[in-house]
Amino acid sequence: MSARLTAALTVSAALGLAAPAAAQAPGLVEGVSKLRTNGIGKVKTNMTVREAREAAGVHLERSRVGDCVYLVDGPPNTGQGPTLRFHNGKLRYIDVARKGFATRRGVEVGDRTRKVRRLYKRLKSRQNLGGGRDLIWKRGRGRLIFSVAQGRVYRIAGGRMPQVMWMECV
Repeated sequence: MSARLTAALTVSAALGLAAPAAAQAPGLVEGVSKLRTNGIGKVKTNMTVREAREAAGVHLERSRVGDCVYLVDGPPNTGQGPTLRFHNGKLRYIDVARKGFATRRGVEVGDRTRKVRRLYKRLKSRQNLGGGRDLIWKRGRGRLIFSVAQGRVYRIAGGRMPQVMWMECV
């Protein structure tokens, strides 16, 4: 009886390891994936479009604007993202405009500006195209950008310099 159980466990373990990548847990998961200066979830800056698609593990719509390629998840035609922006074939910018994707320190869309200021020190500020302000946190070549208006966060972006600082693709 024990030999049968051992054989059954060995076979099931081998089958589990042989599962295709599509059966593995996705790398871009609402409520789990954290937005960072170098990526979101399993998706990291410097990845190619193909690498990012594989790491995301979810369907991403592809589009092109100027010299940039975009991969977008989330509700269609809403801009809520997550949105991945590639410059010269490498991921440089990620943004989200909906709840469910927080930073490692727990800030997400809808949070109050004072929470951002409490959790992230030495923030720089600039006016943004949406009529509000961007609060920018720096770590090495990476940045987190919290777009705020009327005391609340409405978009969070992360990525590498200098492209992360560009409000639009050029």
